Formats: sequence, structure tokens, C-alpha cells
Amino acid sequence: MKFSSAIVLLLIGLLIVSCKTNRVVKNERVGKWIFKDTFGGKHYTTKGNYRKGLETGTWKQFSGNKLVKKQLYNKQICFTTFYNENGTVMARGKSRMVITDKLVHWFYYDDWKYYDGEGNLESIRTYENGEEVNELIIK
Repeated sequence: MKFSSAIVLLLIGLLIVSCKTNRVVKNERVGKWIFKDTFGGKHYTTKGNYRKGLETGTWKQFSGNKLVKKQLYNKQICFTTFYNENGTVMARGKSRMVITDKLVHWFYYDDWKYYDGEGNLESIRTYENGEEVNELIIK
């Protein structure tokens, strides 16, 4: 009985130790990361995971307890959604990763949809290499 209790405690301890955040291994970010920052007097918390130094999976950014931005990373593509304070979608689109000289940069591309505060589509902007090339206003 004492032996099985010791094993359970050991396993719990190993789980706690393995769940560390903000780790760097071989000069690359890995595992779960949590960033805290302040912009324009608002406090933001961003949570997500790194694999081999690059963002992976779903990342979420909060202002207080409200979701501000959600990003889904899939290899070199990132699907991004920005939210209004009332929780409706403000903008939605894709960005593409470009790596040059060990610098990682994300560029908007394809169609980005922008919505009003009630969630109604206002415009569609088309991007190429991060530059807006077209805008369609929806009335």
C-alpha cells in the first residue's frame, strides 16, 4: 500500500515538473508559453505552444477575461480572428510565414473579412505579401 502511494506521488510530481511554461531548449522556445504585456493601458495575456521555436496549434490573447484574438497555426499558415469587446468577430483572415536570415515574419495574405460591432460584414480586403491590393465595401 505504501509503495503504490509513493508511486502515485512520484507520478504527480513528474507531471507538475513536466508542465513548466516559457522553456527554452537549444536556443528555441518549446512547450507552453504565457506572455503578459500592456498596450494603451490595457493588460493582455497571450497563451500558446511552441515547437522547434515556432508557434503551433491554437494561441489565444485575452484582455482581462475577454478573448481579444485567436490564432491557429498550421505549418506556415496562421488563421487569425480578432474579437470586439462584446465578443463578436471584428476581423478574420490568414497570414503566411516567411523565414529569411533567421528572421521570422508573418504577412497578411488572401481575403480578410472585417465586421462591425454587431458582427455584420463591412468589408473584404485582399492582401498579397502583407500589402492591401483590393478592398470591397459591403453596404
